[in-house]
Amino acid sequence: MVERKMSENVMEHMDGLGLSESSRFTCLRKRLDDLGCVFEYVTMPLKDGSSSDEQCHRLALAKLYEQVMLSQLDWYRRLIQSLSVADYPEPTMRWNLAEAFAEQMTQQQILSLVRVDADRHKAPSLYTDFSRSLCLSHEVDSSMMRKALFAEWTDALGLRVQDDPVVLSWADAPWQGSSKPPQRKLRCAWTDFFCPAPFGQHRWCLTIWNPARRTLAAVAACSTVQS
Repeated sequence: MVERKMSENVMEHMDGLGLSESSRFTCLRKRLDDLGCVFEYVTMPLKDGSSSDEQCHRLALAKLYEQVMLSQLDWYRRLIQSLSVADYPEPTMRWNLAEAFAEQMTQQQILSLVRVDADRHKAPSLYTDFSRSLCLSHEVDSSMMRKALFAEWTDALGLRVQDDPVVLSWADAPWQGSSKPPQRKLRCAWTDFFCPAPFGQHRWCLTIWNPARRTLAAVAACSTVQS
C-alpha cells in the first residue's frame, strides 16, 4: 500500500514514454540478455521542472521490481513448458521499499564503478561483474566487445561521469573475499533478491539520476565472487 501511494504521487513527474520502452533500449536489452548479462535494469525520463528527490529514486526501484518479476515469470513459463510434469511454484520476491534506505555515492566511488581496469586490490567495479557474465563467441575480440557493450550500457543508464550523476546505493557496498566483515550491518534486508550463499557475493542495487539528460535508472545484480 505504501509503495502504491508513492507511485501515484510520483508518477505524474515521469514522462509518458520511458527509455526502457524505446527501440534502442529494447535492442540493447535483448543483446545483453542473449549474452547472459547478470544485471537487471530499467531507465526512464523525468519531466522538466520536477525534482529528482529520493522518492523518485524509490519509484525507479519499484519499476525495477516490475522488470525483475517480468524476467522471472518469463523464465518460469519457459521452464514449465520444457518440464511440464514437474510442479514448480510461481516465482515471488520480497521487495519492501518502506524498509530500504540509501547511501549517496561520492564522486570517487562513482569513478570506481565505471572503471574497466582489473585490479584485485580495489573495490569491485560494475564492469568486473558485467563483463564476467557475458558469454561471447571465441571468434570476436572478447575484451574489446565487453568494453564496448559496457560503454553502451552505462551510457543508456545515464551513468556518465561527465554529467555529474547522482548515484544512490541501496545494498551493501560490494566486498571482496569469502565472507562479509561481521561488524557491518546488512542494509539490503528489505529484499530477498540477494539470495544468501556460503560464498562471497558482489551485491549491487543502484539508482542513477542524470541531471543533463533528466533520466532515472535502477540497476541490480548479485554476482558470485570468483577466486
